[in-house]
Amino acid sequence: SRTGENLFWMGRYTERAEQQLRLVQGLLSLQTSEDEADEHVLQALSDLAVLNGLVPPGAPALHKAPRVFERAVLDALSDERATQGAFSLGYNLEALSRSSQSLRERLSPAHARLLRSLGEGFRQALIQDVPTGQHPGLQQADAALEQLAMQLAAVTGAQTDRMTRDVGWRLLTVGRLIERLVGYTAFLRAFWVHRALSQAQVFDQLLDIFDSAITFRARFQRRLEVPALLALLVHDETNPRALACVLRRLRTELGKLPDRTGLHDDLLALLPHQGVGVELELLCDPQEGHVRVLALCDRLLDAGWRLSDEIARQYFVHAEP
Repeated sequence: SRTGENLFWMGRYTERAEQQLRLVQGLLSLQTSEDEADEHVLQALSDLAVLNGLVPPGAPALHKAPRVFERAVLDALSDERATQGAFSLGYNLEALSRSSQSLRERLSPAHARLLRSLGEGFRQALIQDVPTGQHPGLQQADAALEQLAMQLAAVTGAQTDRMTRDVGWRLLTVGRLIERLVGYTAFLRAFWVHRALSQAQVFDQLLDIFDSAITFRARFQRRLEVPALLALLVHDETNPRALACVLRRLRTELGKLPDRTGLHDDLLALLPHQGVGVELELLCDPQEGHVRVLALCDRLLDAGWRLSDEIARQYFVHAEP
């Protein structure tokens, strides 16, 4: 059970680091863009930065003090101990490294070395060419983030292609999918709460965070329409970042975990039986669509956290409450 729990959290920390990385890249690209960002977008990104631990609670919002906000993001990037209360990339990379140290017998030597070197490599890349006593700027941070993105892609490849498909791997995959479900649902919810989809730049921002910009343009060209966006990010079961695809894969992997007296039915009951549980036409309704998207996000967030708790209770905890 201890090994299973470490694998479960390795999956979650890997996915969490990838989501934080894309969010930071989006924030920095917004700061360097020549176009003036819409205030609703800035509010959505500020909420997501606090929710994802990129800035400490109480930091001034992006639309009110952009330079202070940027400084808070950059300061928190390499803080592995979260001394300011921001559980940013450095913290999660360190947590990922700790989980790997308990799993030496389950990981290939190359995979284990890569996980151990992520945090230190990222910190070194951030301060490279920065004069002593000064903080890294946007240019250094962008280069370090690009390097980390390639390394995390290698970690994901090792997890999906070089590990035996046993119960431990399925727990790792379930952990990753739960983190993806709650993370991407929160991304979508923040943009919907602030009604931020008002211009082309906003579509690009959300699609980049979902890592789905290439697919969107190949399918819809430049049709910046909300139904097209919801079709790709919510209902498309072929897009691995879409909520419907995450839910489909979760249902499959949960069904392959060891069953304990009908446990599968209890876990699957927390998720929609099919798709995301709401038809696309209802989400696109001109009058009620906005409210329905938010209600869907709230249900999926609640389902994700309850599913995480139930898996921990059933597979990792030996004392009954």
